[in-house]
Amino acid sequence: MDLLPALLEAAAESGQSVYFYGTTTEVLTAMVARARRELPTLRIAGVHSPPFRP
Repeated sequence: MDLLPALLEAAAESGQSVYFYGTTTEVLTAMVARARRELPTLRIAGVHSPPFRP
């Protein structure tokens, strides 16, 4: 997670899109909200929180 802010900033600056995969729906929701607040030009292609185990 130390590199994530720098990677997201670089993606926003270069116009690349990102896709968040993993963790819980609650964490993904918080990550997307923060990314949109701090990096409004970041293109978020999507998110997915797969089930951990059946």
